[in-house]
Amino acid sequence: MDTGPNAPVLATGEALVVDDEAVVCRAYARQLEQAGLVCHSAHSYAEALSVFEREQRIELVVTDHGIKGEDTEAFVSELRARRPGVIIVGSSGRDCRAELVRVGIDRFLQKPWQLNELNELLSTRIAQCTSCNTPLPLRRPFAGEAGESWVCAFCGARYRAAIDRDAAPEFTRNVRRPEPR
Repeated sequence: MDTGPNAPVLATGEALVVDDEAVVCRAYARQLEQAGLVCHSAHSYAEALSVFEREQRIELVVTDHGIKGEDTEAFVSELRARRPGVIIVGSSGRDCRAELVRVGIDRFLQKPWQLNELNELLSTRIAQCTSCNTPLPLRRPFAGEAGESWVCAFCGARYRAAIDRDAAPEFTRNVRRPEPR
């Protein structure tokens, strides 16, 4: 298993790659497998939902945006309804971040992407408070995103971050807005 700088954050988990171009799907799945993940693939959202339902250990879905005739918003909604903690990364040959955010995907990779880019994207999560180790539902803001002020509800450590919609919902009580000074 690769544990070097290009190894993904979820190096022991399972992933699902969704892309209607078989060559692209295979290439990305191969990258994830070489890094140690068990990787599944699908060429449509319907096929992806079937695989997702069958393979209960999938923690990461990397999906193409703009599969012809497919509804990305309904797909994302169904994934989150079945497994709210799943990490979803949108991918496209064009920068479509705004569209992806609108449908519930706040992580984006522009094609062609490399494993180190996925690793960097996944590691933006602020998993725990640096002062008291309390789990936090925060992530570092993406390029061009301002972020907001947050405080650890237990020790008061301050963060400039965004809420991580992929974090476990019970962690939302661990942060609060800072009191006005």
